[in-house]
Amino acid sequence: MLLDNHYGPDARVAFEIGLLRDAGISAKIVAWDRRANPAQTSGGLNDDLVRFAVPAPSGGGWHTLLALARFGARVWRNRRALFEGTSLLMVHDIYLLPLGWALARDLDLPLIYDAHEEFRRSEARRYPTFVLRLAAAAESRLARRAAMVVVPGSCRTSRWRGVIERPPIVVPNFGHREQAPASDALPRWDLFYAGTISDVRRLDLLVELARRRPDIEIAIAGDGHGAAVIEQASADLPNLTYLGWQEHVDGLFELTRSVYYGLDPSHSYSEVACPNTLYQALRHRKPLVFFCGGEPAEVASEFTIGIRCAPSVTALVQAVDEVLASSDWQFDTAWRALWDRADLSEFAEAIASAA
Repeated sequence: MLLDNHYGPDARVAFEIGLLRDAGISAKIVAWDRRANPAQTSGGLNDDLVRFAVPAPSGGGWHTLLALARFGARVWRNRRALFEGTSLLMVHDIYLLPLGWALARDLDLPLIYDAHEEFRRSEARRYPTFVLRLAAAAESRLARRAAMVVVPGSCRTSRWRGVIERPPIVVPNFGHREQAPASDALPRWDLFYAGTISDVRRLDLLVELARRRPDIEIAIAGDGHGAAVIEQASADLPNLTYLGWQEHVDGLFELTRSVYYGLDPSHSYSEVACPNTLYQALRHRKPLVFFCGGEPAEVASEFTIGIRCAPSVTALVQAVDEVLASSDWQFDTAWRALWDRADLSEFAEAIASAA
């Protein structure tokens, strides 16, 4: 597996590796460690986890692309030792697809592509239209060589219709096989957000909610371009807690009454959103307050798992009051249904067949 983060671990990748191990398939990870000060290093090229430390700034841009090129060069120089005895190459995300495509051709290996994101939609507000079209066209062309394309939700399958011969395999962002056991911990917050801190996540509404309703306790964990604003707001508002970047957030979901996912519904990515937050909320049996479409909207239209509201403070206040007053949720039913509908056995079978 080629991975564009340092595998700290990455919940999605760890989940996929678990599925493969159950099928008797071993996996090795070659990871791009972007951290400025890597805390861990790999012991050698033959380990099951090999990290190449090539620091890169968060948020993308040309500096990240240059660092990506350096990472790719290091992997390419060591490709014979890294992939000796490998039967198949699986590449995660669009950024590493060109490298994976080239390696698969050079080493004569089948290629699997896990398309985490839809670049053209997710980066629609950052890059010019011609750049987005070029990236999407390149992704489509390179992915045609893949024996299989994997997507994190059913709302992503339409992207690949007419591009690849066989439909994509859906492996949702479960992260864990089972729901979390019931916890006796007393909630510290009424609403909790974990993820990227940026304008498109509408954390400004959480700040304004904290101002208007001092009786509602709110916590935010994460990092990004807007972190300084959130940190300052938390210093001014006693009911707003900023936790900074947290390597492990799983336990924090046990300390809240509800979960926030504030992706702006006007963003083109809204209709194909497949957030980890949805599965964390279901796993910990916490109602989700959200604005977007995509997978959260699909699940909420069928099961009572939270409230989709308009991106305004007034609507957010009403939604939070409603979820805190309600106890009639269908978290367990939704979790089982999503698990049953996912292509999990097909994922392992297709990889075994390709290898």
